[in-house]
Amino acid sequence: MFDYQYDKAQIIRDLGIEASDEAFKTHVLARIDQLLDDKMKNRVENELTDDEMKAFSEAESREAAQAVLREFLPDIDDIYKEEFEDIMEDLKATLNA
Repeated sequence: MFDYQYDKAQIIRDLGIEASDEAFKTHVLARIDQLLDDKMKNRVENELTDDEMKAFSEAESREAAQAVLREFLPDIDDIYKEEFEDIMEDLKATLNA
């Protein structure tokens, strides 16, 4: 649903898993993508009104959906960064345990 980009190589370094096998790194990155998508979906659903949510869900393309989000949630990039940082903190704590 959401199409945010981040530096995957940097994430691997930040998590300290450079020496891990490729399958594990791929799994971790896929998990980050899934968690981020889930968190953003929940956050958007909680922040938009029913009418705004309807406009978002009726958007006919990914670009149109992004435009709706930017219209109704001008701080969408900040929300994304906040959710991404939460995920990274949790992963770092888990991997360092």
